[in-house]
Amino acid sequence: MDLNDSAGLLELVPNAYFAALAIESGREWVTTDRDYARFPGLRQRHPLDDRARGRTTQIVSRP
Repeated sequence: MDLNDSAGLLELVPNAYFAALAIESGREWVTTDRDYARFPGLRQRHPLDDRARGRTTQIVSRP
């Protein structure tokens, strides 16, 4: 592995962290970033997919 490969892998570290959180909590990850497709077990979708289907996304906040 050369230095350029290492830099590319380092950019995926935050994505791997967020993917692991979503997988472990059983949640769906909503993102426009196609790099998340590389994480097996991650349920993901594009945020504009709901508009195309006529659905709206409900945002739930917790205290």
